[in-house]
Parts: sequence; C-alpha cells; structure tokens
Amino acid sequence: MRLKENKPIVSVVVPVYNVERYLHRCIDSLIRQDYSSYEIILVDDGSTDDSGAICDEYADAYDIISVIHKKNGGLSSARLAGYEVATGELIAFVDSDDYVADSYLRKLAAPFVDSDVQLSLCSYATESEKGIIDSRLPYKTDSISNRDINTFYLIPIVGASCTPGSINIPGFVPIRMYRKHLLEISDFVSEREYFTEDILMNILYAKRMTGSIAVINEPLYYYCVNIGSLTQKFRKNAFSMLMACNDYCRRLTADIDVDNSVITDRLNANLASVVTYSVYNAGRIRNYSLYKDELKRIFSHPDVKRLFEGGNWPTKATWHKIILTAYRFNLYFILYKLLKLRKT
Repeated sequence: MRLKENKPIVSVVVPVYNVERYLHRCIDSLIRQDYSSYEIILVDDGSTDDSGAICDEYADAYDIISVIHKKNGGLSSARLAGYEVATGELIAFVDSDDYVADSYLRKLAAPFVDSDVQLSLCSYATESEKGIIDSRLPYKTDSISNRDINTFYLIPIVGASCTPGSINIPGFVPIRMYRKHLLEISDFVSEREYFTEDILMNILYAKRMTGSIAVINEPLYYYCVNIGSLTQKFRKNAFSMLMACNDYCRRLTADIDVDNSVITDRLNANLASVVTYSVYNAGRIRNYSLYKDELKRIFSHPDVKRLFEGGNWPTKATWHKIILTAYRFNLYFILYKLLKLRKT
C-alpha cells in the first residue's frame, strides 16, 4: 500500500463509465507511476456494469485512490466532478479505457518547477489490434513561449490543416497537464452539447495563459482503439453538435492576434472534419430514405456549401475525393453503398 501525502502535487482524474473490461489496465498503470506525490480520483459516472465496484476495490487497497459515485452526466461532467475535489496544484485527466507509461506523471510534472510553465504536453501512442503506433509532436523544441502560443499551439488545435508546412497537434486532454488554479468550471464544455469538446477546453485554457508550454516529445499516453466497443449506431445529433463546436471555435478565435487567412484555413479544416465524420455517421443509417435526408441536410448547410464551392475542401485523401464527387453530382446512392463497404 502506498500512503497518500497530506497534499499531493498532482491530481489525476479518471472518468469511469462501463469500462470493466479495461479499467484494471488503466488504474494499474497509474499505480505503477515512478512519481510519489499524487492522488488518483476515480469518478464513477453512473456505471451499470462492475466498474463502480472495481473502483471501490482499488480505493480500499490504496490510500492514494478515492472514488466519486455520481449520476451519469457524461465525460465532461465526470472530469468536472473530479476537478472540484482535486487537491493537487497540478491536474491531469486520463480516460479509463486507455493507459499511461510509468513515467507519465513524473515527466509531465517536472517542467512545472519553473513557475512560468502553465501547461505540459506529451506525445502519445495508438494501440489497436494492428499493434502500437507512436505519434510524435511536430515540435523541435521543448518549450513554447507565451508570444508563440497563438501561432504554434492554439490555432493548430482548431483544425488539422493540409497546407504544406502547417503544424498540427491533437486536442486530446489526456496528453496534457494543467495548473489547476488556471482551469475554470466553464472550461469543462459538455460533449452532449459540443462534439470534440477537448478542443474547446484547450482553446479556452490557452486563451488565458500568460506563461509558457513545456513539450515532452515522447509517447507517455496510450490511446487504445477498442474495436469491439466502437459504436455502429447512427448518432442523431452528431452533425448539429459538430457544427456547434465549429461555430464556438469561430467565436473563440475571432479576437486572436493571428493572420485572418491562417485562422480561416484552420476553421475550414475543422469544418472538413465535421462533414467527413457526419457523412460516415450518416452511412450507419439502415434506411436509405432517411440516410438521403441526412446527407441532404449536411450538404445543404450554407457553411458546408461554401466549403465545397470555395475550393477549400481537402482532396488528397480518397474519401475526401469521394465525398466531394457525391456532393457535386448528387451521387447519394453510390456513396451509400461505398459507406456500407467502409470499415469503421
């Protein structure tokens, strides 16, 4: 048993919902950390499987672990519940179906000895049935100064640009560590209102930063693609919530001191992702007539039409070409058949 200090330096919040199959792997990776001053807050978000019981077992065995049991409210509400009781100066959020390297906390926390550092960021690895693939950050430096945050950190989060030489970085919350006092309740944007809520949380935080960002360019976080758990069901409000996120990004970047053409490029990239996901999502509809109505709803949106007709739609990827062709020639049925053949 590891004894918890009176006030740990780092709080790790783990939202938990029906992940009994993966939960041991996640918690065990946090227990193995080569860092001593931390607490683990497991937030059982109304699980209906044995996840809540597993959390209680770990809390009984380890003094560094505490559990919150709450009514189901979604990922962001679970993160917020953990944030509100966290006692550490620093805070990290780990998804319960993923896991972390043994040095995850130590390496993310180390740069904060410098009072100017307000965020640390690491790269990650994706684990699937095909194996583990590292994804490195596009930085050759170990620090991003405050004067460069908008250009080299905030704007790249908005959308992955296809423009040559562009820096693209993931918006995943779990590959970051924050100074807890700089987070605000309003940063915990609900995924039930906005898809890709992590992007919004990080933009909101970055806009208030007055210090620097530490870059640890090695994969410390393992994002796990659990094929068996991927939903094959149509998500009715996906397009609307993704468009709401795109609109929120537009508002948040309206006053950023970066060239307007750069911001527009990133917003277009975000919108292209919105359309691509929404088309894939529409392909999950079994009834062709309903699928066609959904596709028309996507393609007829004024912002989407401007994206297609303004020459800003990406065309390097095969599926981007297929979607553009379907839009131009109303090839709804052919696209429907291709989507049914597509592997998730």
